[in-house]
Amino acid sequence: MAITVNNLQISGTSNNQNYIEGNWTQNDSVTAMNFSYLSVANSTVSGGVAPGWFALQDNGGVDYGNNVGWYFFPVEYNSAFFLFFDVNTLA
Repeated sequence: MAITVNNLQISGTSNNQNYIEGNWTQNDSVTAMNFSYLSVANSTVSGGVAPGWFALQDNGGVDYGNNVGWYFFPVEYNSAFFLFFDVNTLA
């Protein structure tokens, strides 16, 4: 069972980390899903602005494993274009 949301904003601080677990579907195709200080485990997400949902490491995001559809890379949202390419294979 997935939880369907139109808009979800989760933010925290380094001293007040948030945690999410479970399956989520974002049904508003024009809203980015970008969270700060969010720990994520066992969560499958879909929908929202491509390429997916963001809990970026440089914004306090922590990947506790078994996640699908999340981006934890230490990049800014506007740099998401580079997530589609593996720079090691561009030689």
